[in-house]
Amino acid sequence: NRCGIGMHLQSGTDAGENISLHGGAIYNSDLALKLDATNAELNCHSVAYDYNGLMADLNAGRLMLTDCHIESDSVSDDQIDLDGNGTHFSMKGGLLQWYGTYPSSWAQYGNVKAASCTASFSDVLMHNMGNSAERLFTGPGLVLAKSTQMLNTPNMPARMHDQQKSSMVFGGFESAAT
Repeated sequence: NRCGIGMHLQSGTDAGENISLHGGAIYNSDLALKLDATNAELNCHSVAYDYNGLMADLNAGRLMLTDCHIESDSVSDDQIDLDGNGTHFSMKGGLLQWYGTYPSSWAQYGNVKAASCTASFSDVLMHNMGNSAERLFTGPGLVLAKSTQMLNTPNMPARMHDQQKSSMVFGGFESAAT
């Protein structure tokens, strides 16, 4: 059975500033992380997020993952959903992987819904992240990727799409259609 929300930083005065999680796991939740506080800063180090219905619903604040492990078989769109003024998600190191029938039926893994939102990935190994739409992220916000590798994702360039720039194609797939 799934529980509701693994961790929720609710809005409030001086709420959720510089909270850190070190190690452990959030698993089998309907939603792993939810941030609603504009001043929320959640720093997660070496935390495993396993088989949650959705990974993150960020309506405000900043979520920073370092050397974390995200593993899911959920077919829901927008596993990472960013909305709100200045909302930020970053993942440095670690593994982002999807287990299930390839390609996945989700249209995109994440959505940067507001132009002021940012999602960034640095030195992340993405495993089995293909889908029929051939995109990982969409929306008017900014998506950045640096030194990110794809593994076991045939027939799909490592694509992240934002509406501020044209589709970003990286990882040796520069000739792919955008």
